[in-house]
Amino acid sequence: MTDALTQAVRLADDEPTEEERGFCQRALNSDASEGDSQEPPEKEGAEGVLGKLRAYGEMKASRDDLIREAGSHQIEEARIARLMGHSRSTVRSVLGKR
Repeated sequence: MTDALTQAVRLADDEPTEEERGFCQRALNSDASEGDSQEPPEKEGAEGVLGKLRAYGEMKASRDDLIREAGSHQIEEARIARLMGHSRSTVRSVLGKR
């Protein structure tokens, strides 16, 4: 039992792997490239902002599914929360562990 707990704590405290860092960087870069337009940001107006809000809403809609999938693979709550930028209570809520 202690070994399992020690391993879980060690995994939760690990720094993100190269693969995890790469995913985060690709996600950030794709968001930036999707928002790029020929016009400067101040000329985008309300339509540009609305488009960004819609894209963010679509991305957030898949959040719970991704958290559940990570949980099914026995990835620790703390690690899921850290990598996704959510609180542990949010992860627990999605996983039904309240």
